[in-house]
Amino acid sequence: MQRVIDAFIPHEGNDYQPHAVRGKRARQYAGAFVAMKLIVVIAILTAPSSLFMSERSFAALEADLIARTNAERVAHGHAAVAPDVQLEQAATSRAVDLGTFGYFSHVGPNGQEFRDFLAAARYPFAAAGENLAMGFSDAQAITEAWMASPTHRANILADDYVDIGVGAARGTFGGRPVVYIAQHLGRRSDTVAAAPVASFLDRERSVADWAAVPGGTMITVTASSHVFVESMTAQAYDAMIPLVVRDDGAYVGSALLSRSPNELFRVQLLPVITARIGGTEHMEPVAWSSVYVPRQSLRERFAAGSSALTAVRPELFRAARIVFGIGLIAFAIVLIASIVTQTHRRHPHIFGRAAVLVILLAFLIAL
Repeated sequence: MQRVIDAFIPHEGNDYQPHAVRGKRARQYAGAFVAMKLIVVIAILTAPSSLFMSERSFAALEADLIARTNAERVAHGHAAVAPDVQLEQAATSRAVDLGTFGYFSHVGPNGQEFRDFLAAARYPFAAAGENLAMGFSDAQAITEAWMASPTHRANILADDYVDIGVGAARGTFGGRPVVYIAQHLGRRSDTVAAAPVASFLDRERSVADWAAVPGGTMITVTASSHVFVESMTAQAYDAMIPLVVRDDGAYVGSALLSRSPNELFRVQLLPVITARIGGTEHMEPVAWSSVYVPRQSLRERFAAGSSALTAVRPELFRAARIVFGIGLIAFAIVLIASIVTQTHRRHPHIFGRAAVLVILLAFLIAL
């Protein structure tokens, strides 16, 4: 006990100089703390990407997305949606399908739509919607991208939905590992079966392209329909793109977004075509011809790694925080004790008067 007192409390026995902050000892402590932090940082930056795509990190991502979705709904005056096991199964199956077959579209290579995943999970629905994203397991960025896109935002804030399920799965795109995310929202019905909606897009002739240009990213959308349409527009991220009919009957439009591809495609979202048919509007997503896989900065990789490691091995971060917390408290005691001791030794009258005022105020507050 005496060693602890000598190390952290200034008194006559240690010449009012706590051993822990004497020259050499202080440098040793500082070096140890910095080395510990560097080990954590290097471990995060050099960890394999597969570590950021573990089941535990996905579970944390899915829970975070549900919480952020409900926060947005409540903030905009809508009731929160409740997690549903069957919707979660449907969303997870969709995300796994995206990762397994390496596509990014609301329609799979075999023609399966999200309704097929709902049916496979035995979720009978009267209303349902799907949001997809492809990124690097950042729940905040995904939610912000969805909320910035009117069609995805409409799904999140729809009053028709009372249930939610989110699924995440690993996959690759452009030779780099990515995370596919599917969010399913719905309202259950054991008696009402929603009528299937026929697709109006000719998928073989409908596509969205992007190009890096000075000042940002040029988005070009080409859409063709199986049926007669009165007009078409496209929504790509926060840009509304009017589509003009060509001589061959296809609709085409472009828009310049001020963000670079590396910024814009931090979270991948599908453009949505809105067609007016018979006086009513119909919406359908269109696939990208190619997808840009953004480069992660060291700060972004560190943030993603910290989040993933916290989910996978929380005890490591907890231990580091405990060590740093104990050090902070210990050296704060040294600092405060040194100030009090030096003040008392050099200006005892000031110390005494301040102590009296503190005691008086504490007494008056307690009355």
